[in-house]
Amino acid sequence: MFVDKAFRGKGIFSKLFKFAMKLARDNGVKYLRLYAEETNEKAKNTYRHMGMKQLNDKFYGYDFTLGEQEITF
Repeated sequence: MFVDKAFRGKGIFSKLFKFAMKLARDNGVKYLRLYAEETNEKAKNTYRHMGMKQLNDKFYGYDFTLGEQEITF
């Protein structure tokens, strides 16, 4: 997911992320993974804030089968 700099800080990523999570869950997706450049700390912090688990230096994931986290839609 990418939000143009001109539109950042307005809650757009949060809405896109929540929509993608709902769409994935509603369609039986088992796992969602996002990528962040190793140097993009803002993206990494955002992904963690949204409930993603850090898998390694570049990837963040959410496992729907674990049911660990609740994301409000």
